[in-house]
Amino acid sequence: MAVCVCPANATRFFIFVTCLDSVAQHAAENKMDEHNLGTVFGPTLVNEPQTPATMANPAGMGSGAEVVERLLKLWPYVVYGY
Repeated sequence: MAVCVCPANATRFFIFVTCLDSVAQHAAENKMDEHNLGTVFGPTLVNEPQTPATMANPAGMGSGAEVVERLLKLWPYVVYGY
């Protein structure tokens, strides 16, 4: 199922993820690799339902962190095609 996103939100998303990708590219200096950025931004960007399983493992942060981490790892392929 395709989801239609208004152009303004698509532009904001592109700029935001490009900024996070730029931060991740400097992980040697700032310690913010894709995993750490996913841990920080995942719970905010991906709304997960509260279940006993997700509340029992707050350190893992669940799928929201994984979604952001994978998005950042795949971002060069999405944007630049390599």
